[in-house]
Amino acid sequence: MIGQSGERESFLSIIIVAAGTGSRMKAAEHKQFLQLDGKPVLDITIRAFEQHPMVREIILVSHRTEVLRVMEEIIKPGGFKKVKKVVPGGTTRTDSVKAGLQVISGEATHVAVHDGARPLITQAMLDNVFKKGIVTGAAILATKVTDTIKETDEKGRVITTIPRSGLWAVQTPQVFVREWLEAAYEKLDSDASATDDAAVLEAAGYTVYTVECSKENMKITVPLDLAQAEMILESRRQ
Repeated sequence: MIGQSGERESFLSIIIVAAGTGSRMKAAEHKQFLQLDGKPVLDITIRAFEQHPMVREIILVSHRTEVLRVMEEIIKPGGFKKVKKVVPGGTTRTDSVKAGLQVISGEATHVAVHDGARPLITQAMLDNVFKKGIVTGAAILATKVTDTIKETDEKGRVITTIPRSGLWAVQTPQVFVREWLEAAYEKLDSDASATDDAAVLEAAGYTVYTVECSKENMKITVPLDLAQAEMILESRRQ
């Protein structure tokens, strides 16, 4: 789409990755279906992007055995208009992101990748990282590391203390120029896997910028996280 100035307007596509099994939750359900504030975790995550005016489409990558269930229990009841496709993920996060990239709109200029189990993202956080990503080409939410960090050997013996100045704990969403993200994944070895997309861009030689964010934008991984998320939502209401 071309704007009045003749420049191409930004078209932001969101890939929400929710294809993991959540084994560390030790729950009968995959964590995207666990209840948070009376709704499935994934419902709350999607809704944050559904409500943001800069988001043009949402692609949801689900576990391959739960695509139909996600449609019937989350997408349809939630009335989500921006969720354009629900596709099966792969065996790794990297495979799942690739699956999402294959089906995004041809109009997409920028792509943001987000964890389905990170439901506490706010509109203000999205504003900040979206704007930075569009200006710089690659931006990620992150928090400054405040704990002392130690490096150990395989037996747990401390080797050294790592200065925490300049260290960041990375979050999502991570926002990139579409062509950069696609090119970086094309350069990635077929058997390689990354825990976040910024690492894929870094390996391909692109510069990535951090956007400082609240620790409230947590990823639900273990049972304690779910209880903490409930408390955060309650404090926001108050």
